[in-house]
Amino acid sequence: MKVTDHLNNEYPNLETMCSAYNVRPFIYEKRIKKGWTQEQALLNIRPMIKDLYGREYPSMYALIKGNGYTTYAWRKFRDKYTELPDLLKAIERDVRNNERKITDHLGKVHKSVKHMLKFYGIKFSTYDYYRWRKHLSCQEAMRCCLKDRKE
Repeated sequence: MKVTDHLNNEYPNLETMCSAYNVRPFIYEKRIKKGWTQEQALLNIRPMIKDLYGREYPSMYALIKGNGYTTYAWRKFRDKYTELPDLLKAIERDVRNNERKITDHLGKVHKSVKHMLKFYGIKFSTYDYYRWRKHLSCQEAMRCCLKDRKE
């Protein structure tokens, strides 16, 4: 069975065409199944991935990091959504819903516990001791940490 490449050159079979471009046949077939064009598959030109805003990224990892998502969020939704736009919308929705704000003992709002502790100059191990081992609320643990620091 004759095969033609993207430049309309004819080859007697797929293996010959792939060897001419120094690509293994199973890799070529895998790329075609993933939606790569014949030219991309033969010349190893990665197709760019577009996000919801039209920005292009060389890989899914770059897209995730470029938009400030976590790989955990991507893994959480990748099996549920097969289309990329649906997947990215689900991740964005999840990120917006999970934006937690931490309120300290004085009512000041912080981005995270880490930011709150850094703001007051408290070690995480001290906070952790009161918060989890003494079973105190966030605010009570902060009061104890600051009280220990003054003594």
